[in-house]
Formats: sequence, structure tokens, C-alpha cells
Amino acid sequence: MMISTAVQQIYQGGTTMRRKSEAEKRPVYGAPGDAIPPRYRDGRGGIALEQVEQDRREARRQLVRAMIRRLGGLWS
Repeated sequence: MMISTAVQQIYQGGTTMRRKSEAEKRPVYGAPGDAIPPRYRDGRGGIALEQVEQDRREARRQLVRAMIRRLGGLWS
């Protein structure tokens, strides 16, 4: 019923506003508007590139391990 009402309002030119859920209101990282997680910040306000690269390498290792495990499971 609620969906058909919303569709009718859209076709009749009415506007429906979507409310933000609590999860959408909370920032993902520290302060609102932060794009860089605190984990990757260096002490001078920049980005700790060494930490970023280390995490990328570890993510690649985990991906390759998961792919090998999956292929091993298919052949078993």
C-alpha cells in the first residue's frame, strides 16, 4: 500500500522525501567530512603512504590465498 502511494505521488508530480537512517547520519570516520581514516594519517596532517602500501600488499596476499583455496576446493 505504501509503495503504491509513493508511486502515485511521483506520477502526480508530488515529491517524496527519503529520510536518512541512523547509519547514514553517522560519519564513517572521525570527524564529518573526513575522507582519510585516522589509521592512514601521519603526524603532520598528511597520508602515511607506507601504511597504505602495506595494507594493499596484505589485501593482495589475502585475495590470492582465497583464490587458491577456492580453486583447491573445486578440484577436490
